[in-house]
Formats: sequence, structure tokens, C-alpha cells
Amino acid sequence: PSQLPVLNIISSHKLSAKTTRCLETLYPSNNRDTARAVGIRAKGPVAAKAITLVEIIKRRIAEKGDTWWQYNVLSTSEARPKQAVKVATLSGDSNEGEDGGEEADEDPFTPYVEKPKKQPEVPLLTIYISLARIPEFAEKCGEQT
Repeated sequence: PSQLPVLNIISSHKLSAKTTRCLETLYPSNNRDTARAVGIRAKGPVAAKAITLVEIIKRRIAEKGDTWWQYNVLSTSEARPKQAVKVATLSGDSNEGEDGGEEADEDPFTPYVEKPKKQPEVPLLTIYISLARIPEFAEKCGEQT
């Protein structure tokens, strides 16, 4: 799967542009590219858009009189960790002037860095569409045609 091209789908992508891109990958104009398969990857909230895209591609392949094979892979991905937030906080309870007016040597405001919380895992759907059967995919994740 690592050598096959994979398109990531996000909510703002237009289906028509992604359909064209997938079909150009499956039917290259130079006829030298032998990939003849494309992966479509989407995180859980956008999975419906990826499925719609796959259905459009399968319909276009069938219109050309070709046979398609589909392989579905479900996995998880960690959400992007949020950046650490720096917040100025008071360090210590020292009051000025209580012990003869001496100032503390330390800056009373020190940066405090919050550790990013562990982000939940996000479901990830990858659908491979191929114009030729891929036996190793069929064994690992099943096959539709």
C-alpha cells in the first residue's frame, strides 16, 4: 500500500476536483504509469464524503466498460496535538516588604508550560480502488468488485 498514491479528503475539498484527480491516476495519459490504483483516505467525520467520491469513481469506471476492485482499510490516527499554552503565573507566596523591604531575586512571574493532553484517536478510513486485482490486499482487508 505504501507505493500506491493516496489522496487525503477533507471537508472543504470539492468532489469534482478529487474525482478528476483519481481518474487521472487510474487512467494516466502517458500509459507508462503502472499504478492503476488509487487510495482515498478520510478521517471519521469526513468518511461519508470519501464514500461518495468512491461511488462516483466506480460509476465512471463502469461507464468505460472496465472492472474495478475495492479494498477497505479501517485504522486509527491520533488527532493533531494542540500546541502547549504558556501562561504567566505567580511563583510562590512571597510578599514584598515583610522582611525589611528586600526584593526577591526571582521574577514573580514565570512562564508555565502546560503539557498537551493526550488527544483521542480518530477513526481513519482508506479505500483503495484498483483496475486490477491486488491479491495481498484481498487477503488482508477483503475485496469487493
